Amino acid sequence: MTTTFIESVDLTGFEMWVAETQVGHLLFSLRGDVMDITSTVVYPEFGGKGFGAKLVMHALDVAQSRSYSVIPTCPFVVNVIERKPETYLGLVRSEDRLRFGLPSSVDTESD
Repeated sequence: MTTTFIESVDLTGFEMWVAETQVGHLLFSLRGDVMDITSTVVYPEFGGKGFGAKLVMHALDVAQSRSYSVIPTCPFVVNVIERKPETYLGLVRSEDRLRFGLPSSVDTESD
């Protein structure tokens, strides 16, 4: 199945499509070079299949490619960043990390 992400014309969100079916969407606002991701929605019939994480990672990858900072207002975005801090923590400004319960830096030590 083909997964497609469509950015809204007004630059306020992304839609996620699998084949010919929209499975969810993500909303954000832009202020300069700061992307505030406010909500992530996966429609109930598609829940539990990892679509939400893929949608958030797409938005974070776009932010990274455009050199945006990210404000993870949506709690699900915080969850994705916590699972992949080595990839995404750097997108969150240091002053916002504490506010969202994120670590101040990536722990590179392993047990």
